[in-house]
This record gives sequence, C-alpha cells and structure tokens, in this order.
Amino acid sequence: MLFGISLQAQQFTTIYSFSNTPDGGALDSGVLLDPAGNIYGTTTIGGANGCGAVYEIDSKGNEQILHSFTECSNTTASPDSSLIRDQSGNLYGTAYGAGPSFLGNVFKIDASGNYQPIYDFLPTHDGRHPYAGLVQDSAGNLYGATRRGGSKNVGIVFKIDAAGVETVLHDFTGGADGAIPFGTPIRDSNGNLYGTTSRGGMGFGFGTIYKIDATGQFTTLHTFAGGAQGGRPLAGLVRDSAGNLYGVTSNLGPSEHNGTLFKLDSAGKLTILHNFDAGGGRWPMGGLVRDSAGNLFGTCFEGGSYNAGTVFMFSATGVFRMLHEFNVFDGENPQGALTMDDSGILYGTTNVGGLGHWGTVFKISKH
Repeated sequence: MLFGISLQAQQFTTIYSFSNTPDGGALDSGVLLDPAGNIYGTTTIGGANGCGAVYEIDSKGNEQILHSFTECSNTTASPDSSLIRDQSGNLYGTAYGAGPSFLGNVFKIDASGNYQPIYDFLPTHDGRHPYAGLVQDSAGNLYGATRRGGSKNVGIVFKIDAAGVETVLHDFTGGADGAIPFGTPIRDSNGNLYGTTSRGGMGFGFGTIYKIDATGQFTTLHTFAGGAQGGRPLAGLVRDSAGNLYGVTSNLGPSEHNGTLFKLDSAGKLTILHNFDAGGGRWPMGGLVRDSAGNLFGTCFEGGSYNAGTVFMFSATGVFRMLHEFNVFDGENPQGALTMDDSGILYGTTNVGGLGHWGTVFKISKH
C-alpha cells in the first residue's frame, strides 16, 4: 500500500555516489527496492569492462556489482532501463546493445546472482535496441518495447513468454500509430498495455499515447500536436483506478520547449496539468510515480537554481512544488523515474554528478 508524502520537512539523502570504475556510472534509469531494503539498478557505463553493469546497494549503503556487461561494439551493450523483480527474487531487465548481434537483449539475474540472457534481438524484422524496461504478468510473461527494429525500423512492442519465445504485439509504422517508443509500457488488471511513443502520430510527429488490449488490438489514444500541448514523451505512464493516464512530455509546451505534465482521461481528453520552466525544472525525461492520495512525483533533467535538475510534486489539488534542487555535488541531471516505498519515501538516481562525478542514488524522506 502506498501513502501520501507530506510537503513539510523533506529530507534529502545521497545514498551512494558512483565513480565509473569499477562501480559503474551514468545512470539513465531509476531503482528497484526489495522487501529487505536493498536497492537494485543499472549503469550505462563502468563496471569491470566499462560496458555498464547491474548493481545492488544494501540497506547500509554498500554497493556491489551483480553483473558487468562485456559486449562493447559500435553500440554500447549497457542496460538503460530499470529492473523488475519476481516473487522468487529474480531480476529482469533489458540491455540496449547486448547479445550476439549487438542489437540488445532481455536478461535475468537469479537470486544467486547468475546472469542469463532470456532473449537476444535479431537482425530481421524483430525489434532492436530496447531502451524501455519490462512489465511482468502473473504467468511470468514479460512485456516491453524496442526503440528501433520492426518492419519500418521505428520500434515494436513485444511479449516474451516463460519459455523465452518472443511475440511481436505491435510493429510501429511511424504513421498514426507512432514511432520510437522509449518509455516502459504499463499493464492493467485486464491485461491491457499502455505506453507512449516519442515520434510519429497523425501529421505532427510529436509522439502518441497507445493502448494494446488483451486480444492484441492496437489503438492510438492520443496524438501530441506540439506547441502548448507539448510533445516527444520519453517516459511511460501511470494510471489511476478510474482509468486516467498521467505522464510528461520532454519537449515543447508554451514555456520555451521545457515540457509538460498531462492527464489523459478515460474518454480520451488530454489536459495539461503543468507547464515546466527553468525555475521549477525543465525537460522531464523520467516517468511519474503516484501515491494513494493522488499526488504525482517526478524529476526534471535540468532547471532549478543550479540548472542541475529537480525533484517535483504535483498535488492532487493541483499545486506544483519542488521537493529538491540538485547542486551537482549531490547529483546532476536526473532522468530516471522515481520509486516510492510503503512509507512514502522517494528513491531515485541522477545521471552524473555527486562526489564520484558519475551519478548518485538518493532518497527524499520525512523527518
């Protein structure tokens, strides 16, 4: 169960600062928490081979590398996405350029720390270069998206069953259905998938919001028109119990192309909830997290007093607040989604900055 987080007396803590070698660095994604308070995530560089790594930080702040990627070719092998965890303690993720064809893969790290590729993307009409993370259903099927590949080389949405067999659920065309999905899809209790594309759409090219129902039927729910509406969403969505979807656009909007925070209701109406600017943060690239009170939390890549990025809250009553402004020493350029634990503490990452210069893991809690 998730609880609302107080606006009063926020406390920011840097849990760990990365230094690239040998612990990794340049964190593009957020973190995963387990019931014991351990933190898991991925780095796009560093590790033992400089190709990125999967890490664990225990409840005392000690970091260890669970896996270092080795396949560095023209495209880095590194994982760019957050991890998910099943009830047995296995971790699952995607790596952008791993595998024998350097086109990316889906991998598993079991509870003993053993790394196993589950599926390697192939140089056919298959997907390639997954940037998004995964979602898993109760049967063990994994769902995700690749930013390239498919018949038009603008990405696919895929399913991988428990036996490692891949099915292409949608092959993007770059037209009305969208193109180049970066964000991780979400899945509701009826088996419907929802996600965003960063490009494409009816005549505008600023991205879309899509749905794939449990029967495989694809629907474009919204096409971003640019301008005041924003465009080019790089993050996934969150959904409330009424079926409303919330997300951010990384670009455009009325305030000097700084991005927007939006709501798409169950009838398909888009409402802009907030326009970002440099003062409150700009260029939100990570997804949102929503608490049980309806408050939304996220990060901005730049902006704030030091232009190093911010953590923000948009309350259920429509009030925008900054919870933290990064100052480079405590981190810089957050671009992954936040994670919230059961007590309302927020956890996140910065891409660079911190005492080790190559990114941080942080938390924001109440006194």
